[in-house]
Amino acid sequence: MKNTDFIPNAVLDANVLYPIHLRDFACWLQWQGAHRMFWSLELGTELRRALNRANSDHQLGDRVWRQLNQAFPDNLKDLHPKVPIGLPDADDEHVAQLASQFQCELVTFNLRDFPAELLKPIVVRHPDEYFLDLVRNYPLQSIESIHSMRLARHKIPVTNEQLLEALAQNRLPRTAAQLSRLGGQY
Repeated sequence: MKNTDFIPNAVLDANVLYPIHLRDFACWLQWQGAHRMFWSLELGTELRRALNRANSDHQLGDRVWRQLNQAFPDNLKDLHPKVPIGLPDADDEHVAQLASQFQCELVTFNLRDFPAELLKPIVVRHPDEYFLDLVRNYPLQSIESIHSMRLARHKIPVTNEQLLEALAQNRLPRTAAQLSRLGGQY
């Protein structure tokens, strides 16, 4: 059992959990003890809708959500709504409120939808910045996460380089570059 008392806690917005490679990397990093994610039913609804809408398999979102909660049952948190923050998109309120409620970072590609002046003391970060910090602070867990991702893809084998390219293509170029620099340790 890993000591998770002092690891980063984060709410990953649905747009971060949507791409399979980012979702897998985030999950493997949690299994390795490098961070802990929190989500709510509202975030799950948003993720499920996006996955179901964008795929010919209209049950994919439901399966992914069920698998996330089976793998990490303690990550699902009850959201205690507060007074609206006044975000540009009212549909994002639940994400900010969850981060506020659990005093953790909010990780999203949509930085403009979460203005810092409205969210203090919540730290809002781009996924590349967040994951790059995890890789720098937890290099062994990060390497093991990539290795585990590769091994889990036994039906369609991939190389570490292909996984790093997939992370870079999913808007984590600096994270992928840092993992590549650590590549001699794979």
